[in-house]
Amino acid sequence: MSDDLYKNWKGALAGIGLAAGVIPPPANAGEHNRRLEQAFDSAQYDEAHTPPEMHGIAQNESSGGKNMNHAKSPKGEMDTAYGALGFKPQTAFEVYSKTPHLKKLFGEHDQNSFLQEFKRNPNFYNALAGVHWNDNKKKTGSVEGAAFAWRRGLGAALKAKPEEIAADPYVVNYLKHHKR
Repeated sequence: MSDDLYKNWKGALAGIGLAAGVIPPPANAGEHNRRLEQAFDSAQYDEAHTPPEMHGIAQNESSGGKNMNHAKSPKGEMDTAYGALGFKPQTAFEVYSKTPHLKKLFGEHDQNSFLQEFKRNPNFYNALAGVHWNDNKKKTGSVEGAAFAWRRGLGAALKAKPEEIAADPYVVNYLKHHKR
C-alpha cells in the first residue's frame, strides 16, 4: 500500500473513530482538517475521506462527486440534498439531535448554525452521514437495506420485502460500486 493511500485510509478511519468516540483526535488534526476542507470546498469528491461502504452511495447521488449541484427542494434548504452523498440537512440534523457524542465532538448548534457547519465542515458532514448509514445498516440488517433506506427512507426499507430491496435500481447500482 502506498504511503499516500495509507495516510488517506488512516485519516478516514480516524474521522470515523472520532465520530464514534473510539479514538482521540490525531496530533495533526489541524492539518488533516484543513486538507479535508480544501477538498470539500473545491466541490471535488474525496473518496479517501468517505467511509468505504458509502462509495456506492456517492456514485448514485453524485456520480462519484462529479455532479454535486443537487436540485433545490421547494421545501427549502434543509430539505435539499447536499454534497457527494446527497445527504439532506434535515435528516442530518435529526441524527445530530439524537446523538450526544456528536454534540460533544462538534459543539451545540441550533438549526441555522448547524446548516452552516454541515455545509462547511467535511468532518461534520461525514461523521453525520456515517452515523446515519450505520444506524440504517443496523436496523435493516444489511448494506443493501441501508442503501434502500438512504434513498427511500428507513420506514420504506423496513416494510420492503428482501426481493424488492434486491431488485431496486438504486440498490443494484449501489452494489456495482460498493467497496467491501
